[in-house]
Amino acid sequence: MGRLIDADAFIEDIKTEIVNLALDGLKGTPRDRDELYQIIDRINEQPTAYDVEKVMEELEENQKIVFRFDGRKPIQSIDYEDAIDIVKRGGVE
Repeated sequence: MGRLIDADAFIEDIKTEIVNLALDGLKGTPRDRDELYQIIDRINEQPTAYDVEKVMEELEENQKIVFRFDGRKPIQSIDYEDAIDIVKRGGVE
């Protein structure tokens, strides 16, 4: 997997560029704007590289109640190696 980027921020940068092209009619042509919209479409078509919500959901689903023998209140816990594996997968299969 490559590096993770904020696709939404990148798309906003491209939209700003589209507005700038529209405002500066001398440099920007309709073809330029169309190409930028095509780039946005391609970005939106890309699969999610890391889904924080799914990671959190998997971590919660894999928790177990651990009973303590010293009389203290039971706690929820997850095996360290299971947690690492879930985080590495990033919520995507």
